[in-house]
Amino acid sequence: MNVKLLGVPASHPTLAVELMLQHKGVAYTRRDLPNMTQRVVLPLLRFPAKTVPVLFAGGTRVQATIRIARFLDELQPEPRLTPDDPRAVELEAWADDTLQDNARRLGQWAAKRDRSSLAEIAEGAHLFLPKPLVRATMPVLGRALVALFPASDEGARQRLAELPEHLDRVDAAIADGVIGCDEPNAADFQVATSLRLLSCSSRCDPPSSRAPAARWQCASRPSIRDASARSSQTRGSNLSAMARPGPARCQTPLREADGAAKPNRPWRRGRFRRDA
Repeated sequence: MNVKLLGVPASHPTLAVELMLQHKGVAYTRRDLPNMTQRVVLPLLRFPAKTVPVLFAGGTRVQATIRIARFLDELQPEPRLTPDDPRAVELEAWADDTLQDNARRLGQWAAKRDRSSLAEIAEGAHLFLPKPLVRATMPVLGRALVALFPASDEGARQRLAELPEHLDRVDAAIADGVIGCDEPNAADFQVATSLRLLSCSSRCDPPSSRAPAARWQCASRPSIRDASARSSQTRGSNLSAMARPGPARCQTPLREADGAAKPNRPWRRGRFRRDA
């Protein structure tokens, strides 16, 4: 069966589906639309939503990460992605919505302040355009692209304030064995790809708001520490190994606000890179 995955560059939901396909051993090809163009192209193709990922398998078209995970279980039952644990089902839905959006908004905010990251993201993308053309037009198109991102300083402060609670939930899920076990489920892939985006190397300072940033003590968190320790694996069956592969290493980041504590964080030292 001819399987094609459609996404946009640096899309962590698309990466989640890509890792699910790899985990199941399903052969596929990936193509990316330029960022933001999916809002125009997908309605023209009669999809109900304007978001990626989209999977084409034979004559079947499936949109949205959770639906794709269920379809992949129908297409190839083993290894199973659909969680048996109702706690994992609930976590999957939360990661597909709340955690995913938090990572996306913070990433977009950071990209506005470190436009050099766009060149590397484009270099690792699977666009229909030739890479030399992409590189030549990036200085102009990149500026236009980030202008469309709905990312404000106030929004970044709000997302940073929410982040400790989100990471607490992930850490609790790992401690309870809901995710991070030997055999991953769909929730693992959803959580790990958002963590990967949040774990990007730091270059930008968030807007001044010391309290939320100072509480973001990620170095002590199992979710981040485990991802750092095992990120040398190209692919594996646990949460940490999933956090590594992807379209590009995100260079835009989140550093503590002025004057806030800056704990040592080895997971920020360029370890989340695109596989060769």
